[in-house]
This record gives sequence, structure tokens and C-alpha cells, in this order.
Amino acid sequence: MTRDDHDFLDTETFQDLDQARRGPSGRRAVTLTVLGHPQAARVGARARLPEAGRLELSRSVPTFDGAPLLTPSISRRPVVVERVGARLRLDPTGSSTAVRLDGDAIDVPVTLDPARLAAGVVVELGEQVVLLLHEERVDDAPPPDFGMVGDSDGIREVRAAVARYAQADGPVLIRGETGTGKELVARALHAAGPRRSAPWLAVNMAAIPAGVAASELFGHARGAFSGAREARDGFFARADGGTLFMDEIGATPPDVQAALLRALETGEIQPVGARALRQIDVRLVAATDLDLDAAMRAERFRAPLYYRLATREVVVPPLRERRADVGRLLVSFLREALAPGGRAALLDPPLDQREVWLPGRLVARLARHTWPGNVR
Repeated sequence: MTRDDHDFLDTETFQDLDQARRGPSGRRAVTLTVLGHPQAARVGARARLPEAGRLELSRSVPTFDGAPLLTPSISRRPVVVERVGARLRLDPTGSSTAVRLDGDAIDVPVTLDPARLAAGVVVELGEQVVLLLHEERVDDAPPPDFGMVGDSDGIREVRAAVARYAQADGPVLIRGETGTGKELVARALHAAGPRRSAPWLAVNMAAIPAGVAASELFGHARGAFSGAREARDGFFARADGGTLFMDEIGATPPDVQAALLRALETGEIQPVGARALRQIDVRLVAATDLDLDAAMRAERFRAPLYYRLATREVVVPPLRERRADVGRLLVSFLREALAPGGRAALLDPPLDQREVWLPGRLVARLARHTWPGNVR
């Protein structure tokens, strides 16, 4: 291992690798999360199955973050959720509440195996309330939300990574499918770190023609090529002192990858056509939805660059793995859309109003959707 290898495999890196081997911290709990409710402010509230393994679910019990459901479409006679060995049983027979599990009406007890619980079961109660029955990690001290909507295990792990890496100064690689919110994570890393008052620049490498990528990133000298009438700074120079976010890093041309690796290792760039090197101080945050392992095998992405970038890595989960967050995301986007017309009050009608603007059946369909475009 070279001296440079020691430089980037620092103590923090070994701690992160050790944490990854140990897996997520915190105990697990069976949880009911509100996805849909006549009062949109209740969406996201939680109730957990007691250690005794039995929970009665009615209009008045249990409390979800301190308050019961209190909707007229739910009976006072409870639906029972109880643990039976490694499984859960949901029994609606003692209640007059109409119950649906993942879209199917039930009127007899249903047993749920661990695999189904792991995926999350959408529970409709009456016409107005939608819950997600699932298992989640219980954190003693969750990190700040960093402007990210939701509380699923996946998004909490992203927040924990942001909290862990924000104060560091090395590169970060953000991986995830298109539309998952990778730029939001990058902005959170910048805003929570010591460079928050310095420049933030973002560049989409997939939108830059290969022939001008070096000039766009590192700048160029006067006369460096036809049309270069004046010297021009690139993204690295303009982000000096701050953070440069390189989206679609996998689209970087191979010849530019070598210069990018040098910039990360030495803090020096060489503008196109310039003789002198230029010292820069930039934190690089990169993102991709590309399979970089396959790209390295195909020699389209340089392995040394990947290992330098992936010293600190954040994986953003797809929305289909964040079913517990669908309700809060929906309400957040609806409030944003309704506010300009003064219609946001539609989301919070009086509790005794039987007709609601956002039907529970629609929320349940959205919760069961696979969301190929993710949050976008």
C-alpha cells in the first residue's frame, strides 16, 4: 500500500467500514405509520406494537405520537394486531370497521409472515385512514432531518451518513437510482459543513459534450483552442473554497477522469492550454445512478478514481423501499401545490366531516405503487 493509499484510508474510513460490517444500530420494532388521515397533519405519526405483542386498533386506541385516530369511519370496537411466534396476525372479526390489506378486503383473521412485514403492509381502515404495518429501527438519538421528508429506515440512514460526513473535507460519492434525491443529499452535505458560506456549484456531466468537458471543469487559457479568445475559469476554479457537485459522474470522459483524479489527490488543476498548475481548495461531491462496478470492468471508469471517490459513500434508497414516507411526501407536495391558490385548508377539514378531499383509497393506491421515477 502506498503512502497515498494510507492518506485516504484514514481512521474515519476504517470506522465507517467497521460500522457497515456491524450493520444499522438500534433495536427493531413493529410499527403502524399513518399514511393517510382526514387531518393531514397526522400523517407520519406512529404507534408501536407493545412488547407484550398485542395491540388494539380502534377510533380511540392506540395513540399515534400522543393522539388517537378519532375518525368517524373507524369503529370503537378494535381490530386486533398480535404477534404469533415470528408472525403477526391481524383480526378484524370483533370490529365493524371495514379493513383492507394491500387492497384486498378482509373479514377473517390474516397471518402475515416476516417477508410480507418487511415489505410493509398497507392497511385501510374505513374510508379515511391508511396505515403502513411494518418493522423499523428505533433510534435513540436520530440525526437532524437536513430538509429531507420522511422517517423510514432508508432515509434515516442517509441522514446519519450526512451527519457523519458533513464535517469531513474529503470527496463523497452518492449512489442511487434516478429521481431519488441525490442532489438534495449533496446540498445537505454542503449546508451542514464548514464550507456552507462558500460557493456551491453543480454540474451535470451527462449534459457536457466530451470534447469540452476538460475546459468546462478546469478552465482554459487564451488561445487554447479555436474560439478561446480569453482565458476562462472552469467549475473547479469557480467553486474554489466551496463545494462542487458533479452529477452523473459516470459520464465523465476517460481522459478527463485522469485529470480529475489528480485534482483530488494533489489539489491542483491545469487549465486547457496553460503551462502552469493552479492550486484549488474544493470539496467534491459526486453522484451517479450508473453501475460503476460494471463500468470499471468495461474500462469506462477508472478504478483509482472510483476508490478515491468512494472513501465516503451515501446510498439513497428508491421510493419503493420507503413506503413509510409516501404519505408525508404526498402531503408535502400537495401543500406546496395548494398553497398558492389558498386551498391548503382542504388537507385539514373538521374532524366530524365525513367527506374528505383526499380519499383514503387513493392514498393506499399510491402507497402500493412501485414508483419507477422515484420522488421526482
